[in-house]
Amino acid sequence: MLIIRKNGNTKRGNGRLKSEIEHIKEPYLEKIEEIKKKYDIEE
Repeated sequence: MLIIRKNGNTKRGNGRLKSEIEHIKEPYLEKIEEIKKKYDIEE
């Protein structure tokens, strides 16, 4: 399990938080795009 500390560091190592978030977000980006098209959502 990835533990996020208050200062933004993770237990796995410093400076990897952004890459962890990108890695988690990746599978959902396609679904988010589909939902935006379906409901005509503009950012």
